[in-house]
Amino acid sequence: MKRKLFYNILIIMALLASCKKVELEPVDGEPVFTTEAQFNGSPKSWMAGVDDYYMFSSFEKDVFDVYTFTGSFAINDSCCAESLTFHLRDFRQAPQGIPNFSESFSLEFEYADLSGNDTIIVNNTDSVWNAYFTAYSFIQPDLPVQYNWDFGDQTTDSTTETSISHTYENLPNGRPVTLLINALNGSCSGYFTRNISFGQTNQNCNIAIDIDSITNTEFLVIITPNGVAPFNYLWSDSSTSSTTIIPISPSAPANISVTVTDATGCTVSAGLTTTMNPGAIPPICVASFDYDISQDTSHTISYEIEYADSLRFSTISVVYTNLDGLEFRSDRKKQDANASIRILDVEDYEDNEKGQKTKKLTLEYACRLWASSGQFIDVTAGKAVIAVALP
Repeated sequence: MKRKLFYNILIIMALLASCKKVELEPVDGEPVFTTEAQFNGSPKSWMAGVDDYYMFSSFEKDVFDVYTFTGSFAINDSCCAESLTFHLRDFRQAPQGIPNFSESFSLEFEYADLSGNDTIIVNNTDSVWNAYFTAYSFIQPDLPVQYNWDFGDQTTDSTTETSISHTYENLPNGRPVTLLINALNGSCSGYFTRNISFGQTNQNCNIAIDIDSITNTEFLVIITPNGVAPFNYLWSDSSTSSTTIIPISPSAPANISVTVTDATGCTVSAGLTTTMNPGAIPPICVASFDYDISQDTSHTISYEIEYADSLRFSTISVVYTNLDGLEFRSDRKKQDANASIRILDVEDYEDNEKGQKTKKLTLEYACRLWASSGQFIDVTAGKAVIAVALP
């Protein structure tokens, strides 16, 4: 069973803690809270109310609103006595203030692992590219036109304004963008296609289109290229020079298009269509555009957190302190397949001396406990009845 959580900008955990004794006086009869287990094959046991040991309950809440519930067999105010503590990490955040105890203690728990092997630091860089397009059109006579844009990423837009912006989610290098202008009276149209790029000058060729010698029978189209010479020209009438003459016929619209390729293979295409009114100068619509691209980048550091991480949802840590004050913990490393932890029973218990509610938990456990030096203790056949305080 594995869960993943993602947090941006983790901060140092600040714990709000409460630590209370449940049994303060020696008990009459059988102790309520007990634990016994084999430590490296030798039996050990603790009983609250016997030999000055008490059952201490506690809870902690961190900055992520996650609770840890703790039950500890210990001697009050003693630095030279053994102790055994169980930390139960809640199964999720409790943003409404208190956890769901019936769910928390009914789940399958695993042993926590604080070694960090399951916590992956992820550096995320998210970029978008903001393109600003400006249309440059030659329109004869002065006619109102519609600017129709195809941004090359399956999005289009139409406007009567000469400038427009568009955001690309991916690097737009080599992306063909087409501007089509249409006279609103339907008398002429023109298109212009060029590949846009960000930071690649060798793919940033362009052409300027000039119209000259306009009569009622023909006009001259002149192409001035910009890029890496030499340039190849291919017109729809199969001519290959930088200029061509377009004849005008009253019987059908005149159409012409050209593709210019520079020495790097960069291409630009343009074309126009016009209609003829007998005895009149033909209307001309020529499209062209320029652009500018800027990159907006955001950097985030996130932590991909799984089981056995610093948040250790639905996990248990067992901590033993020996007579020399040396601490052995179950969460220093990953437990092997022989480790086990089960919550067998959960009951409401009486309030402690501070009026806090408590739960009585019955556990079975087996695990390995490590000291910071690498020494370890194998704990087997563990049984415990503990108490935890609730917020």
